Amino acid sequence: MSRAVTASRFPIAGRIGSVAFTIALALMTIGPVIWLFSVSVKSKSEYAASPFGVPTSLRFDNYLFILTNSEFLRFAWNSLLVTSSSVFIILVLSTLAAYALARLDFAGNRLLFVAYLFGEVIPLFLILLPLYVLLANTGLGGTLLSLILAYTAASLGISILVLRSYFRSIPTEIEDAARIDGCNTLLVIWHVIIPLTRPGIVVVAVFNTFNLWNEYLLAAFLLPSQKLFTLPPGLAASFVAQYATNWPAMAAGILLSAIPLIVIFVFAQDKIVEGFSFGSK
Repeated sequence: MSRAVTASRFPIAGRIGSVAFTIALALMTIGPVIWLFSVSVKSKSEYAASPFGVPTSLRFDNYLFILTNSEFLRFAWNSLLVTSSSVFIILVLSTLAAYALARLDFAGNRLLFVAYLFGEVIPLFLILLPLYVLLANTGLGGTLLSLILAYTAASLGISILVLRSYFRSIPTEIEDAARIDGCNTLLVIWHVIIPLTRPGIVVVAVFNTFNLWNEYLLAAFLLPSQKLFTLPPGLAASFVAQYATNWPAMAAGILLSAIPLIVIFVFAQDKIVEGFSFGSK
């Protein structure tokens, strides 16, 4: 009898442990966001007196200050321009390259695929100086175009890896039927491959958007002027100083800069889930 009672308690204990672990992970994820919001509704003096304390009142002056700040709006525009341009180029190039690596049998196919992946294992800080010299010698240094090209090159490897696996899962008979109907390779990609692998393309687009929107190192290193900064280095340059840092305004800027990513995730979450579960059925 005691063994049966003990055995019956294990599933309950397991469920309790699972729930507790899930709650702990949720708190670890949302905790910093809650703290940022509490900082953003404080004045500088209140934050200095109690950085981790509960705000005495909800002050949205910092949000108004950020939204009317011309520098923040310029940083946001630069981020929008760089991220959207980079993601578009990444999708075009990675789709074509992934299709070629998945479907075309040519000498050096595997070697080229490994070469793309090899770029993903090199730490970014090791190539900063060579990249800067290369862009400077081509006359592109210190421009937003240089950052777009750097983002594209840095993101192609993982994008090709993901899309290649999607393309290889499509039966070749579907493509053969399209070719019989008169489609060339580009039409096959546009009318057959892309519609069938739309969840994977959405995953690649969202992943790169999140990654590039929040990228700091390359933007801070390649852009010489604060007027060209994107949001991450721009916020750091505007509100972080050696002797006086406006942390409440910085927190408000961080939360406002995250709104576009939240909107994208809300509208694309179904495709993201479908993309991650692709091939598991």
